[in-house]
Amino acid sequence: MSHTPICRWDRDSAWIAVLAACASLFSFLVYFHRGDILLFGDAVAHINIARKVFDSRTPGLLQLGTVWLPLPHLLMLPFLANDWA
Repeated sequence: MSHTPICRWDRDSAWIAVLAACASLFSFLVYFHRGDILLFGDAVAHINIARKVFDSRTPGLLQLGTVWLPLPHLLMLPFLANDWA
């Protein structure tokens, strides 16, 4: 007995995913152009916590021990290691 595989992504789902990606990119570009990427107060706090891994009296991964989970801070590390990024 052979089954036809169920296609999880039909055209409507793919179209909605593309529209959502375009809306996300557009909103990022608008906020970036205005200089409002770090408008939310927690954004600056998260960057400061991640930055402590490199710039503190005792640098290292132990600086990530805060009330927030460390995953966002770990994802920021490659961008904070280089001033250009």
